[in-house]
Amino acid sequence: MKFYRPAVRSLEGMVIGEDTKNQVFLNDFWKELGMMSTCNLKHIKYEDDEDKPTEFIKDTREALEYIIIDNKEKLLSDDSKFEVIIGSIIYIFKIFKEVIENNLNNKILGRHAIRTLIEVYIMVKYLLKKEKDKPNIWQEYKYYGISKYKLILLKAREDMSSKAQENHHLATSLLDAIVNEKKWEEFVDIDLRYFDQESIRNKSTYVEEKELYDLFYNYDTNYVHGFWGAIRESSMLFCDNSAHKYHNVPDFISEQNLPSVKGSCIMIVKKIIKLSCDLYEYPEWYINEYINRDDSNEKKDD
Repeated sequence: MKFYRPAVRSLEGMVIGEDTKNQVFLNDFWKELGMMSTCNLKHIKYEDDEDKPTEFIKDTREALEYIIIDNKEKLLSDDSKFEVIIGSIIYIFKIFKEVIENNLNNKILGRHAIRTLIEVYIMVKYLLKKEKDKPNIWQEYKYYGISKYKLILLKAREDMSSKAQENHHLATSLLDAIVNEKKWEEFVDIDLRYFDQESIRNKSTYVEEKELYDLFYNYDTNYVHGFWGAIRESSMLFCDNSAHKYHNVPDFISEQNLPSVKGSCIMIVKKIIKLSCDLYEYPEWYINEYINRDDSNEKKDD
């Protein structure tokens, strides 16, 4: 038997190799069969998350208003650290509100939003940790961002026709005002590298948020860049007709939605507020309701 078994297998391989297929006939067969029948489209239906966190949004807005009023002197004295931290928190909060109020929880743009929220949060945490070694890092970060605007402004002046500007969402006059707000643009150096010469991946490792980067940021990056995985998940349906060989069909009627990002948005908002709690005194009722309660729940889970 030790001799016959491999001999039979090798002979079967020879027979299979000699059995040439009529590929032209097969292609015509499947083409005609497919054209005679209709697609049987299937999609995954995720329940719309209609329970809006209205109370959380209202309370967070009040808490942020309290912080801004309580630290008005810092704004008047051009405190770069406070400006960057509170500005970043407000930026995250505004994106979160837009996602909720425009029902983008289950939509593609919801994933765009999450990626931005994570990057801003990691950046603020990175700046706080680096401040010990580089006390001037807050002002450096502001001028790094201004330099990006300066580059766009220069390109717009060189290449953008007046007609193109009419149809563009780029407000060059506003960019000009922002770039020259603190110092003349001639004294603003353009930096084409990552801020502080570290990628967001390295920054996430430095601030111990690698899991947030690996699982959330990387996934949502596929949506921001329009990679095929994201397109396949969100914009292509599955045909359950065997005669069609289970092909993909473009979702032109927008049937396919996505899992809600509401919980992830709330998580990032709470994370960046918790990060600033040691720096600025939030209302005690807000901390007890939304920060301390979450911490106690995490300890119970552990």
